[in-house]
Amino acid sequence: MKIINRIDKRAACKALACPAILQDENGDFIIIGKDVTDEVENLAEFGAGCAPHEKIVQIPKELFDNIQKQIQEANNESNEKVR
Repeated sequence: MKIINRIDKRAACKALACPAILQDENGDFIIIGKDVTDEVENLAEFGAGCAPHEKIVQIPKELFDNIQKQIQEANNESNEKVR
């Protein structure tokens, strides 16, 4: 698997060991975050589950908010080009 892009251009911190959202060569997203698989107790209440080959990761709200903002900005730019 090869990483081709870092999605979160505004990183949550400057050190190398930071949460990140990356994209691989297939267009899928890779999330680096704190492994909280053994800490989450109520997935089923939300209709979610975690298979044995999966991990649940936590990323800072700031990182997610920045991604949402970047997506909105990109959508706005695309809409302006169409007009």
